[in-house]
Amino acid sequence: MTVKSAEELLRAYAEGERDFQHANLHGANLHGANFIAANFIAANLIAANLHGADLHKAALFGAALGGADLRRADLREANLRRSNLVRANLSAADLRNANISGAYLGGVYLNETHFGGTTVGDLSLADTKGLAEVYNQWPSLVSTSTCTSPPRTSPTSQATRAPSKPSSAVAA
Repeated sequence: MTVKSAEELLRAYAEGERDFQHANLHGANLHGANFIAANFIAANLIAANLHGADLHKAALFGAALGGADLRRADLREANLRRSNLVRANLSAADLRNANISGAYLGGVYLNETHFGGTTVGDLSLADTKGLAEVYNQWPSLVSTSTCTSPPRTSPTSQATRAPSKPSSAVAA
């Protein structure tokens, strides 16, 4: 379903719609919204306000989330593979059992972020804020990840980027 505004998205979700692939919600105010198991594959959520949003089990594969406010967001079991989170704020977000393999986390804020059971591999962590705290909580995340420059593809075409290495690790 193609939605053009935060209001339209919230109304469609309330009516039972869950498929929002390729939605353009750049800068949308979705503070505290409920999107459990919603499909945001390759959606444009750049600079969106998702502070406190419930994205439990959401499909965000290849989504553009650069500059998004995801503080205190519930991203448990979410699929964030190959998503672009450059400069996103994930402070105190819950990423337990999420899949962030191949995600670009350059300049992201990770203070007090929860990672237990998160699937990682082929991450880019360049200029990440709060990385020391993440390392203390989960050293394998930092040691098994790459610190590369941003992907050369556009944020919405992340789903087509091939991973540079096939590694995948699961945190205990």
